Amino acid sequence: MISAISGVDAVVLVTEPGISALHDLRRLVTICRQFKVQMFLVLNKADLDEERADDVRSYCADEAIEIIGTIPFDPAVIEAARRGGESVAGMDAPAAVSLKESWKRLSAVMGGISQ
Repeated sequence: MISAISGVDAVVLVTEPGISALHDLRRLVTICRQFKVQMFLVLNKADLDEERADDVRSYCADEAIEIIGTIPFDPAVIEAARRGGESVAGMDAPAAVSLKESWKRLSAVMGGISQ
């Protein structure tokens, strides 16, 4: 991970609502802070465990990490993976819609980055 964030301005952290995922997120944030990298977060499968999702939201609020998107659990993603890793980006599936919204928010925050 250290080589992945060396020299970048910002990172998008992706996590899920879970105890171990929150632990891993805390470790990632510590490393990103050492490199003074701006952080954004996308909460994947956000609707599977509302209590743990709230824990992630609370942690991000405490750490001043902007949540740019939440992605619901979506069986279309599993089906796309079964078809060989095909992206859901071109679909109207809930996850695809959420991903597009997350990209729009990130683009706005970062000053209009291109697709």
